[in-house]
Amino acid sequence: RDRWGRYLIVPPNGGREVGYTRVTTIAKTLDDGGGLIPWKATATMVGALRRPGLHARWQALVSNAPDPWYASPESKAECKKLVEECATAGGSTDRADLGTALHSLTELVDLGQPLTGVAPELQRDLDVYTSTIRSAGIVYDLDLVEAIVINDAMQYSGTADRLAATLPDGRRVVADLKTGTSLDYSWQAIAIQLAAYARAEHRYIQHDQGGERLPMPELDPDVGLVIHLPAGEARCELHLVDLAAGWEALERSIWTREWRKAKALATLSFLGMCFNGFIIYREILFIKAFCLLCFICTLIIVS
Repeated sequence: RDRWGRYLIVPPNGGREVGYTRVTTIAKTLDDGGGLIPWKATATMVGALRRPGLHARWQALVSNAPDPWYASPESKAECKKLVEECATAGGSTDRADLGTALHSLTELVDLGQPLTGVAPELQRDLDVYTSTIRSAGIVYDLDLVEAIVINDAMQYSGTADRLAATLPDGRRVVADLKTGTSLDYSWQAIAIQLAAYARAEHRYIQHDQGGERLPMPELDPDVGLVIHLPAGEARCELHLVDLAAGWEALERSIWTREWRKAKALATLSFLGMCFNGFIIYREILFIKAFCLLCFICTLIIVS
């Protein structure tokens, strides 16, 4: 992976590896974060109150700069650092850590590997998970657990928890495990994520020589399965998700990302044009002539 966590993929025709955008990044493009912002703010406040040392650091920061976010780059960086430390102290990562552990444990369970030293609350989650999957008649393709998938045309990649799950009616669908307490604010992103997995072009195997593209299994492109297993709550629910709507949202998400990039490029082009214009103005003002190269560069930017 690269420094942004993207899988490095060898292009279809060979050459240098390219970082493909993470599916989870695309899935969050249209998310306004309405539920997460107050939640993280609450965790930050709780952490600052719980930890006297963090509270004291805020007091010192505000004493030196009453408006630290805007006072200087250094005080702004310290604000960001303190917010993350306070949020962590307030428990912002606790459920994510539990969820990561539960993902790993369910993978071991599905692959039939023995477990040792599992905490009682997590064991209850695992028992409910296995009984729910069994009683629902869902069968996983065990060769496609935690499978990397890619789409070369759209240059995205991601890891599907269970790439192929067979439902009792015979349909094969992509399945994903979610361990958060509530999915109320997540269904849009989930639909995009599963649609991207279901309509990926290839599976991808990474190895020392680069990578290998493998064929995708035949999946229902319009339906996905969400296994909701809230960490520590000993309950498991199954939901079918509309992936046709998810694919439409994915296309709009990619368009939005490209539009944002184009807007940024337009801003840079404008600044470049202003800079070149200023140089030409100074040349005419002081030496009564101008550089032809600067003039040509300005024309190129404008065009």
